[in-house]
Amino acid sequence: MKLFEIFGIDGRILLMNIVTFTIFILLIRKYLYKPVLLIIEKRKNKIEKSLQEAKEINERIEKLDNEMEDKLKKSKKQALQIIEEAKKEANMERELIKKKAGEEISKMKTSVKEELEKEKQKIVQASKKEIADLIILLTEKMLRKKLTLEEQEKLNKDLLNEIEK
Repeated sequence: MKLFEIFGIDGRILLMNIVTFTIFILLIRKYLYKPVLLIIEKRKNKIEKSLQEAKEINERIEKLDNEMEDKLKKSKKQALQIIEEAKKEANMERELIKKKAGEEISKMKTSVKEELEKEKQKIVQASKKEIADLIILLTEKMLRKKLTLEEQEKLNKDLLNEIEK
């Protein structure tokens, strides 16, 4: 204890200070350190929970982004398929219309040819009759004799038969 006396330290005060400091440390530990540790632990847990939730949210966002991208790709693919089908249908419809138009034109050509042939036949018949009438008239003038209606018809038929040959 001489050492304490050399430095001017009173043993009782030192002991009292040690006891007081120990009580102080125990009180701080009990009333200040443990609550602060609990607050820090709660905060740490809250931060970890928030980080975990943020990670889960990011994962969900990434998953939704992937799903949206897949759906977008599928939609584009479907749109392209629909466009291709529409093009095919349009081409088929165009070909059908062309075919119908061709058939209709062909029918019209045939009909016009038939009508022209009929008209030609009418004109030929009318021309033959007119020629026959002119021949009869000429013959009458030459013979200076009038033919009866029956004789005219017979002569017309004979002349028409002759012309047709």
